[in-house]
Amino acid sequence: MIRTVFVLGMLAMTGAAAGASVVFVDNRAAAGGIGSRDRPFASIAQGAQTGTIIYVAESDKPYEESVTLKKGQILVGSAFGLDALRAELHVELEGEGVPAMQGPGPTIRGTIAASGDNVIAGCTMLAEGPSAVVSAGATGTLTIRNVYFKTSRGGFAIYLQAQQGNVNVAGGAIDATNGGGGIALDNGYGDVVIDRVPMAGEFNTALRVQGLRSGIVTIRRGSKIHVRDAFNDAIVITGVERGAAVVFEDTIDVRGRRRGVVIDKSAKVVIGGASTLNTANGAALEVHDSGVDLSFESISAQGVTPGTLDEGIILDRVHGKVSVTGIEGKIGTGGAILHARGNGIRIDHADHVRMAGLTLTDSGVNKPVRGGRCAGNFEVNSTAICRAALYLRHTSDSTFENIVIDGGSAMGINANNIRDVTFSTIDVRRAGDETFESGVLLQEIGGTITFTASSFADNAGSEMLVEQRFNNGKIVLDRCIFSATGRPEVAPHLIELRSFGNAKVDLELRTADLHDNLGNAIDAAAAEGSSLSIDTLNSSLQHFGHGIMTVAAKQSGNARITLRGNTIVALASDRAWIDAAASDAAAICADIAANRFSSVPGTVIHLAASAQATLRILGLAPGSGSIGAALGAANGGAATVVEGPAAAAATCR
Repeated sequence: MIRTVFVLGMLAMTGAAAGASVVFVDNRAAAGGIGSRDRPFASIAQGAQTGTIIYVAESDKPYEESVTLKKGQILVGSAFGLDALRAELHVELEGEGVPAMQGPGPTIRGTIAASGDNVIAGCTMLAEGPSAVVSAGATGTLTIRNVYFKTSRGGFAIYLQAQQGNVNVAGGAIDATNGGGGIALDNGYGDVVIDRVPMAGEFNTALRVQGLRSGIVTIRRGSKIHVRDAFNDAIVITGVERGAAVVFEDTIDVRGRRRGVVIDKSAKVVIGGASTLNTANGAALEVHDSGVDLSFESISAQGVTPGTLDEGIILDRVHGKVSVTGIEGKIGTGGAILHARGNGIRIDHADHVRMAGLTLTDSGVNKPVRGGRCAGNFEVNSTAICRAALYLRHTSDSTFENIVIDGGSAMGINANNIRDVTFSTIDVRRAGDETFESGVLLQEIGGTITFTASSFADNAGSEMLVEQRFNNGKIVLDRCIFSATGRPEVAPHLIELRSFGNAKVDLELRTADLHDNLGNAIDAAAAEGSSLSIDTLNSSLQHFGHGIMTVAAKQSGNARITLRGNTIVALASDRAWIDAAASDAAAICADIAANRFSSVPGTVIHLAASAQATLRILGLAPGSGSIGAALGAANGGAATVVEGPAAAAATCR
């Protein structure tokens, strides 16, 4: 039941303390009616000239007219009745009441314009081009009860411009065909409640809210928005100012030919439940500079010729939570991004994002961006502009799980300045078509970045490239698989690690599986005053053409290597399987013990330092003789060569 505080003011204005006057309208009536029950007017316009309450009878033909209601007037159809005005809206009437009649009520093909403190109830309205209920600068409340809207050709069911006062729409429905509109709220003040008003059909735009200055727009339960097709952006929310909000308590189900949900410069938008978005040639979800709490079961977008899809999901300067849950997080249930020419998903300046169960297929194409060029040399070029299936920038405290990235002409994941992000069961394969387009690029990470039970295979560049110049961060690879079985000759390394400046980066591999590449498994370099560490524990590294790991420290760089409990197999080669060298004033500390090397001839471990560099080695047995012999013994007799000044050490920390 609606609480109608406005009625007191409305009735006082109309002099209705002794009962509001009622006029009756029936378009089947003979000419010359006086508005009484037995001699009704034939048109609504006639009734609007004389009565406070306009009662409109249902008939076998529509009312073909448009009417402007004066301030305080009520238009009530026979499907609502006069008795309900007394019982539900507490309106005092002159004369006897009339109960609600069975049926849809009168059908009105035209526009009803509200002026303020109006009630419209119990009818069916056809909006075929022009909108059904409109207002422009109205002051006061608007109540719409049990009205069934049928819209087409761009006409909105409700279009309110600069409405100043509360709006309550309850009961009824909105059914759109041939590009009909739903509800549009353009500027204004006050609360808007949509209660038990389902919206469904083939829309132009189902909901548009822009320039809301105060109040909360609430789409309550029982008001599901089901867009079977949308010819324009389906739901658009822009310019919701601080203190105002748009809240969806029921779900959204959108299929459209352009963008699905667009949110821009809005202080607060809430979408919950098992909502779904599915669009063609337009981003399914696009959010810019807004505060949100959004939850979707699935989000999908695809490029369909002759059109194109630029990006499937865009989160840009977002404050609050965004989640795509899938069904129990299972792969494929969270939606699919197909054939995106830019980024499949772009998340830029956002935190508390959770995405699960998505597939990103054939997404990501790199091309010149404002005079810049995506290039792979981090020392002289920025790869932050490189597109990817999943593009992350300034993203923190977020989770990505059960996501498949397959193909595309760009990187699989391009992550720049991310902090404390977790990836679980991520599968990145066949991404990129140039050697600098890695499966995963991590630049300037902070906090801890974790990949769990994930796989990276046959990407054009290295499977993972880490580049660090300014920040301190740690990467944990837990039970991950890296391989290039289908493209063994493309990238020289499966994992590359680079540090510059005063950055610090730690890489930890736990029970990892690295295999099949004509190059090597891991290549790392610390330059300038930076430091890096590689901890490889209980892992398998097999079938490489140029050794297993190369580590270089130069200038004043510092590198630390820990290899324990690993199984290591490489092809016959004149190169060292583990090759670590310090030059200039750099330092390397190696903790290499209890690994299982295959018995292929050749140098297995090579550690070297220039005269000014520092080389320290841990894990040597007491009294084991030379450092090289001791290190070889600690690894099952593996051939070991140590060059330059080296010393045993108790710790690398």
